[in-house]
Amino acid sequence: MDVSSLDEYASEAELLQEFTKMPSIEKAWVFPSESGNSSKAMFSLGQIDLLEDRKRTFVLSSLILKKNKDALNIEWSPFPVEMLSASAIVPSPSGSKLLVVRNKDKTSTLEIWGPSKLEKEITIPHSVHGSVYADGWFEGISWHHDENLIAYIAEEPPKCKPIFDRLGCKKEDSSEKDPVWKGQGELEEDWGETYTGKRKASLFVVNIGRGEVQQVEGIDETLSVGQVVWAPPSSDVLREYLVFVGWPEIIGPQKIRRRLGMKVCYNRPCALYSVMSPFREFSIDKLNDKAQEPQDCNLVVCLTPSFANAYFPRFSPDGKFLLFMSAESAVDTGAHSVTQSLNRMMWPSHGKPHPIHEIVDVAADRFVVAAVRNPVCNLALMAGTTDIPDWCYALALGKEGNMVFSEALSPHHQDLFYEMSPIFHVSKVKTPTLFLLGEIDRRVPPSNGLQYARALKEEGVDVKIMLFPGEGHVNFRPQSEFESLVNIAVWFKKYFN
Repeated sequence: MDVSSLDEYASEAELLQEFTKMPSIEKAWVFPSESGNSSKAMFSLGQIDLLEDRKRTFVLSSLILKKNKDALNIEWSPFPVEMLSASAIVPSPSGSKLLVVRNKDKTSTLEIWGPSKLEKEITIPHSVHGSVYADGWFEGISWHHDENLIAYIAEEPPKCKPIFDRLGCKKEDSSEKDPVWKGQGELEEDWGETYTGKRKASLFVVNIGRGEVQQVEGIDETLSVGQVVWAPPSSDVLREYLVFVGWPEIIGPQKIRRRLGMKVCYNRPCALYSVMSPFREFSIDKLNDKAQEPQDCNLVVCLTPSFANAYFPRFSPDGKFLLFMSAESAVDTGAHSVTQSLNRMMWPSHGKPHPIHEIVDVAADRFVVAAVRNPVCNLALMAGTTDIPDWCYALALGKEGNMVFSEALSPHHQDLFYEMSPIFHVSKVKTPTLFLLGEIDRRVPPSNGLQYARALKEEGVDVKIMLFPGEGHVNFRPQSEFESLVNIAVWFKKYFN
C-alpha cells in the first residue's frame, strides 16, 4: 500500500470510528410505578468494541415523570451497567426482577436478580437442554404474570452417539478404562446460515421457586419452535396457556423432512400454536378438588390454520386479542421478504435482494464503481450449495418454482438458472467492483463471488476481492464490518476522483 492510499485509509477509518463509538438502543421496557404520574424504563444498549471485535451490552434505567399533559421529564441513572458474558437479559412484567441468561460450553445458567441482590441461580446441564436461543428469531423468553415461571426456547439435548474402543463399539455404561472415542453418528441438519451446529429449538419452562426445568410435551417432533409468550391470566386457573410459533420440517410436494435456511427468510411456512403449561400443579394447588384437572393437558392446538405463515405473537394490553405478523405472499411466491400484514384474533413481492443484478447486468454503463457483499452471481452453482435452494427456483420460475423445487437440479433448470445469472452476461460488465465475501457463508457460498470476480478479471475489469475468515452471510463481526466500510469508502473515492 502506497503512502497516499494509507492516508486515505486513515482518514476514512477515523471518521467511521466516530460513528462506531455511538451506542444504540436494542431493547426497551416500560413498567408502571405505584404513582399514577410516572413510569420506570429500562434500556439495553449496544456499543461496538473494535479492539475486542465484539458488541458490548449495557443496561440503563430511567424514571419518566409526567409534568403535565404536554411535557415529560426523564431522570436517568448516572451510569449504565455492563452485562458481561450475558446471552440475554429480560426483566419481569413488574420490573422488580431481572433474568440474566449465560450460555456456557456444557451448561446454561439462569440468574434471577432482585432490586439489590442475586436471588436465584439455576444451572442447567446440557443433558436437560443445550444453549438458550437468544438470536432474535427462534428466541423467546417470557415471564409468567405471577413471576414464578419463565418460558423459553433452547436447543434440545444432544442425541446419543456411538462410542468406540479398541475392541469395537462400547456400551455407555461400560466400566472399562480403555481409551475411547465418540463417533459422529447420523448427520443432524440445522436451519442454515448463522445456525451452524445448532440443534432443534424446543420449548421449556422453569419453576423459579423450585429451580426445576421441564420440557413442554405434546409438540410434534417435526416442529421447531420459537417466539413463545404466556397467554394472559384466565378465570380458569387450571388452564395456563403458552403461545408459540412452530416451523414444520416437512417441505415440498414430496413431503420430505428438511430444514432450509431460516435467517431473514419470511417465506418459511409457520403457524401459531397453544399448549398448556407443564407446571399445572402451580394452578391446581389453588383448588380443593384436584380431580378437576383438564384431560387435554398436552394437547397442542394450531391457532392459525388459515394462514400460510404467522409469527411474532403478542397480546393486547387488555388480553382480549392475540396479534401477529404474516407474510403469506412470501410463502406463495418464494420471495424472502414482502409486505407483511398485522393481524389480530379474539383470544378465549417478490424482489431482488442482491444489488449485483442491477449493477452489472441491467445498467452496466450507468455505474462508475460498485461494491458487493456475498453476491448471487450464478444461480446454477448456488442451487446445489446454498441453504435456501428453493429460493433459486422461486427467483427463476416464480410461483411455479415452489411446485418443481428439487434438490436434484435437472439439466433444463441448470441451463435456465445459468442464463438468468449475472455470470451469463459477464462480458458486458465494465464497472470496477469490490467483492466482500464471508468465508463460511452458507446462504451464498463464496464460490459464487470468486467465480464471478475471476471472470471479470478475464474481461479486463478492475476487481478487488476481500475474503473474511469466519464470517457468514448476514452479519459481519465488528472488525470485519469496519474494514469492509473503510474499503468501500476508499474504493469509491478512487474512481470518483
